[in-house]
Amino acid sequence: MNIKKILIRLFKYTHKKFNLNSLNYNELNGMFFKKTIFKLLKKTEHEFLFENGLTMRGISFSSYNKDPFGYCLSNQEIEKFNIKKFESDLYTFYENEKEKKVKDYNNIFEKSKYNNYPIWSFSYPWENMSFDYKVKFYPKLVFQNRSDYLNNTTKYDSYNLYHKIFAKSHANQFKTLINIIKIKGFNSNLQRPRVIILVKNDKWKWIMSGQGNHRAYILKFLGYKKIPVEIVSVIYYNKLKRMVSNKSTEYSLENIKKLFNLIFTGENIVRGIV
Repeated sequence: MNIKKILIRLFKYTHKKFNLNSLNYNELNGMFFKKTIFKLLKKTEHEFLFENGLTMRGISFSSYNKDPFGYCLSNQEIEKFNIKKFESDLYTFYENEKEKKVKDYNNIFEKSKYNNYPIWSFSYPWENMSFDYKVKFYPKLVFQNRSDYLNNTTKYDSYNLYHKIFAKSHANQFKTLINIIKIKGFNSNLQRPRVIILVKNDKWKWIMSGQGNHRAYILKFLGYKKIPVEIVSVIYYNKLKRMVSNKSTEYSLENIKKLFNLIFTGENIVRGIV
């Protein structure tokens, strides 16, 4: 084990030892106090309420049926998952989205070239992939990511992100994971779903990153009130200027603030399903 992993484990152990991974009632429900800053730290592990969380697309988990995956799951029976129905429901979203642009989902980039980029190229300013990078490499990455749940992939065009095979792959993955979690429960010893913390004034929310989304939707679908997570980043509204000054994003400060506020409401889908 390398030194970095040892230090991270030591940090996590110390954080738990001092009970800093335990939020009080008000904190769990979205209040942010001075002491909360020491609890919600990068790399720390917690159990958060779904009520204070957002799907990766910006919709509150309290209204997760407005999210494409949430909608498809809400049409399922817990005891009898119908792969064909899930695939069909999801593919309807694919068909509706495949020609959409960034401007069709949000107005963050008015008068910018990104406004007319395909919605699948959209990226949050705190993510590692830029819009231009995603345009070049994302289709291949998606194909690789879904390969475990695809059959005979070589005969398909990997650059068609809205092909029906991808809807089928998600249906297969959801069914597999639902069966595992129903029988064995959530395995907290595996890598936890990873989340981003958004803080504005005395309020905070968590939003899914790109890792662990299927398990998050499933836990919500199965009626869990909380989700075990690991924090990968903490974004403070009053420190957004750093993203621009560090030149780590193609967003302007005005763009970032507009997006942050749009997401923080939990009422808007700001990005696509792919």
